[in-house]
Amino acid sequence: MHGLSRVRIVNFRSCIDAAIELADFTPMVGCNNGGKSNILAAVKWLLRPKSLSAADFNNPSEPVSVEGEITGITSEILANVHEKHRTKIEPHCTDGVLRVRRYQASPGISVSQVTLEIPDEDGGWQKAPTGIPEGLQALFPEPIEIGAMEDGVNE
Repeated sequence: MHGLSRVRIVNFRSCIDAAIELADFTPMVGCNNGGKSNILAAVKWLLRPKSLSAADFNNPSEPVSVEGEITGITSEILANVHEKHRTKIEPHCTDGVLRVRRYQASPGISVSQVTLEIPDEDGGWQKAPTGIPEGLQALFPEPIEIGAMEDGVNE
């Protein structure tokens, strides 16, 4: 089974620079205002881009980026991705791993200026070719978020 195994969140809300290892099931437990919802929002933004506002930037003068490592990508899984997208993803999968990064340089830009990137040969990032964003959406259908109870105490 494929899944998001690692995420790095930079300058997104309360996450200044957070690296998180994920398992098949990773519960997030913590105090209120501890950043759990911000981590989920960052992962959702990685998978489904939108234009971030100034409130989503910890420091509005710095870019926001969310890196993800998707592991467990097999030929059987890729067979479920439309051929025109699969042919774009396959060359960037190494040993069943695809690394991607969502990047937004400044608040309030159009969603078309929010980029999805893949690693380049020099260890940096380059804009992902057409087909990879669509392939990523095929690998991860619309995320479902189940929120916790706001307050479990009756007054």
